Amino acid sequence: MHENSEASTPQPTTRPLSFDHLAPSTPDFPDGHTHAAASQSVVSERNRSRTLWHLYHYDISSRAQIAKTLGLTPAAITKITARLIDAGIVAETGDMKGSKRRRSIGLKIDTERFHFIGVKFARSLVQIGVFDLKGTRLSLEDMPRVSDDTIDAAIAATHKTIDSLLANDPDIVAIGMAVPGPYLHGTGYAALVSSMPHWRNINFQKEFGQNCPVPVFIEQDARAGALAQRLLEVLMTQEA
Repeated sequence: MHENSEASTPQPTTRPLSFDHLAPSTPDFPDGHTHAAASQSVVSERNRSRTLWHLYHYDISSRAQIAKTLGLTPAAITKITARLIDAGIVAETGDMKGSKRRRSIGLKIDTERFHFIGVKFARSLVQIGVFDLKGTRLSLEDMPRVSDDTIDAAIAATHKTIDSLLANDPDIVAIGMAVPGPYLHGTGYAALVSSMPHWRNINFQKEFGQNCPVPVFIEQDARAGALAQRLLEVLMTQEA
């Protein structure tokens, strides 16, 4: 995934890490329909995101339970969950008790089908792990401690490790990176990293977002940590 060719380099695939931004950018529509279609696309994506958060929180739910909690119609939830099932993100679990003694089919996040790589860049620390869709850690590697003089070597070692993980696990479908901040999405650089200024010379978009066979999501470490904390709080509530 690490190439130095500038002339044929595609546009970066990175974007802010957020559950509301996991869909491709809004497609082109015929004149006169752009605004309405784009608005509907945003609403649909948000409702899919809300459905996933519900399943993260409640673990297993029926379509009727999801519809009631989110305030959506059963028809809308049926359409949303069908798309998530087709994508392999959600799976049916079998019969469960519904309201008024009716039998319902349970739904849950499918943790068997897809994995993703998580990379944490700190000032002197680089960690690389593989996780399932519920954030369960499948592997974790601590890279050698980083100094300002060894940042380039750490970047090269990160490329090598990511390439190896991708080659050995065909279920990996995305990479998420937390980088020192403030991180400037428009340029790909970290604006300020105290005590280790060489981090500011690394363009994370060019290094990792281009020539990669899977989508790469890059976010400032503090924001990525807040998003992870939100998810972990949900999972810890389930286990309590």
